[in-house]
Amino acid sequence: LGCELIGVVGPDRDSAGRILEGIQIVGSIDQLEELVTEYSVDEVIFTSATISHSLKPLGGRRMRSVHVRMVPASFPRLVAGTEPQSMDDLPLVEIRSRR
Repeated sequence: LGCELIGVVGPDRDSAGRILEGIQIVGSIDQLEELVTEYSVDEVIFTSATISHSLKPLGGRRMRSVHVRMVPASFPRLVAGTEPQSMDDLPLVEIRSRR
């Protein structure tokens, strides 16, 4: 899809290092700005269930240049039977574009 998944951010620092569905939890939501810098992240995608808990860390200086999108709750239904070729083919909700 033209992107590299760095990892998943967990709810707390204790979850860091664990594997979730084959993907490493790289840190916690309160470490988001540090993780964005450490891994040179340019896009963050949240789930609709976690976006409200995740908005506060988005105000940091480094986070201003990060593209932020959300996976809607209806995502499974929207992509059923499709084969996306790029990230642009996914039905994601724009929260903030790159600046």
